[in-house]
Amino acid sequence: MAAFTHETPESLRLHASQFETLFNHAPIGIYLVDADLRILEVNPVAMPVFGGIPGGVIGRDLNELLHILWNKDYADEIIRIFRHTLETGEPYVTPARTELRADRGVTESYEWRLDRISLPDNRHGIVCYFRDIGDRIRAEQYANLLASIVESSDDAIISKNLDGTIMSWNAAAERLFGYTASETVGQSITMLIPPERLDEEPAIIDRLKRGDRVDHFETIRVRKDGSRVNVSLTISPIRDGTGRIIGASKVARDIGERVRHERELQEANKALQQANADLQQFVYSASHDLQEPLRMVKVYSELLQHRFAEQLGDEGADFIRHAVAGASRMDTLLKDLRNYMRVSTAERDSAKSDAGSVLAKALANLEIAIRESGASITSSPLPVVRLPEFLLEQLFQNLVGNAITYRAAEPPRIAVDARLHDGGWLFSVADNGIGIEPRFQQQIFKMFARLHPVSEYPGTGMGLAICQRIVERAGGRIWVESECGKGSTFYFTIPCENG
Repeated sequence: MAAFTHETPESLRLHASQFETLFNHAPIGIYLVDADLRILEVNPVAMPVFGGIPGGVIGRDLNELLHILWNKDYADEIIRIFRHTLETGEPYVTPARTELRADRGVTESYEWRLDRISLPDNRHGIVCYFRDIGDRIRAEQYANLLASIVESSDDAIISKNLDGTIMSWNAAAERLFGYTASETVGQSITMLIPPERLDEEPAIIDRLKRGDRVDHFETIRVRKDGSRVNVSLTISPIRDGTGRIIGASKVARDIGERVRHERELQEANKALQQANADLQQFVYSASHDLQEPLRMVKVYSELLQHRFAEQLGDEGADFIRHAVAGASRMDTLLKDLRNYMRVSTAERDSAKSDAGSVLAKALANLEIAIRESGASITSSPLPVVRLPEFLLEQLFQNLVGNAITYRAAEPPRIAVDARLHDGGWLFSVADNGIGIEPRFQQQIFKMFARLHPVSEYPGTGMGLAICQRIVERAGGRIWVESECGKGSTFYFTIPCENG
């Protein structure tokens, strides 16, 4: 192969041998061109850069090959540099360059050097040394991107070695803890830890040494001004190029506001529970205390009606009748209020009920109303559901009772059904009653909601509110589909056991 000339054959052979060894085993790309810019030699590292050019590269015109590999402007620039070095002997060192490969359609990054040499034909040539720095540039870009992310993060990001010495400190850490990077880098991480929590650090270091990651560890740290802050820590081991753990990266998030909200919510829940308990006690006490005077009003009104009907006359009898009806309605209302409070405060448990047998109990409670109305009630096989029996019985009794109460001219026909749907049981209670106008179909589930006067349809307006409370506490929902004069279908869902 070609080599440098020298005045003695022995020196020439020595230099040729040394150059050949360097040429073939160097970790960088090397190629030689003669005074006509024809390629004389290409070492193994450089060969892939030229790619699979048909006919090979040895003996080819460098100008031709460069215009195959690169865009014209860049290829022309390289040729000018080669010729300048040939003419002047001045070495040329290029800064890192990233250019688009014309033959591959990708960008590649290199840095290279040119030196003029003497060839055996007593003419000059050029040796070009180069190396691919794409990986280095990508690593630098990634490091810069990572540094930008760290600095722009809203979370404090701190790195430390396995001795707990702080190695880096971002802007968010300064905002959170009040220390600048110059005040913390080189200091122990324990400067942020309250005295009573110092035992947390060695435990965390032990986990990191095992390669474990610490996720969302909630604790308390100390700011520069001595105030304390609730933080959530995520700590990950840092490894060197060999995979050895050399430190840790810590992300600290201020959760003080969340902790305050949780504390306020707990206090509000506690107050709400106390208010509910007070309300429940009031309802029970009020309904119990009112029960006896109401009973007395009803009893003595009925006695007046029976014993002094002739003396009272028609108008007096009518007054007495209204008093009895009012007392009876008030008694029913108090019972409904107790039922509403009962289902609202019932413990949520996993008690199961056979819906078929519970429906039978509800129908037995409605036996007189069913007989007097001539109602016909059918049911498909019903499942076992996760709901206490007394709640499911109340639910069926209210829905079927409503279907009987709000009946049309013909006898009520009521169908109860259940089927699996969307991860739960979908129940339906369909009737052929008077129906409900669409604009009232949400209103009917409110407490004391009534669409008709008591003189037409008796009731307190709480039955469907009780139904809604039962279903919602079971994790389901209830709604109605109806059309005036064509009946109504009430639907409610109860999640399955594994729902």
